[in-house]
Amino acid sequence: MGGVISLSMPAGALFRDENGEVRQQEVTAKAIPYYAWCHRGASEMVVWMPRSAENAAAAPPPTLANRSKVTASFVCPTDSLRAVNDGAEPERSADGSIPRMTWWDHKGTAEWIQYEFPEPARIEGCAVYWFDDRPKGGCRIPQAWRVLYRDGGAWKPVPKAKIDKPAANRWNEARFAPLNTDGLRIEVQLQDGFSGGILEWKLLEAK
Repeated sequence: MGGVISLSMPAGALFRDENGEVRQQEVTAKAIPYYAWCHRGASEMVVWMPRSAENAAAAPPPTLANRSKVTASFVCPTDSLRAVNDGAEPERSADGSIPRMTWWDHKGTAEWIQYEFPEPARIEGCAVYWFDDRPKGGCRIPQAWRVLYRDGGAWKPVPKAKIDKPAANRWNEARFAPLNTDGLRIEVQLQDGFSGGILEWKLLEAK
């Protein structure tokens, strides 16, 4: 950390297992000075930490999405790639209460985001919740989007996919015949003069 003083302490974390049961595990929490986070000013920030399990929120159960590696053509330095698979359910496209991933400040460009699976899987679709902070913000739903899958190291468009027209405040789905792959990619064309982003991206595994 380049000489920045940090504090490490024992802590507990809640998570849900494959059956949805809440479990607790011991972890190490690290605190860093506010000014050292994303080039903030020399000021303070109050952080509330629950002191009991009853007041803590459990992490979502493991899924193929949250076990996958996430990469993108670009991500705003103040946003997070992990926002798209953290399991947080958006209430609306301008939901500022949960993390987000955006391509800000790229505007009107072609961009992409992808999952690299930990092991090959059989997929029949995906669902994405677009970030759109109108009327005052600079992000909008994309002009268009498509889905690609990885085949032998090459990215190929999913054949005969039924893809929802981009819409705000709801899940947008892409459905296709089940296929075996080790990765999925979304390509978007951003609207002219606007950027865009994603609040959550789910994978639909074939039964």
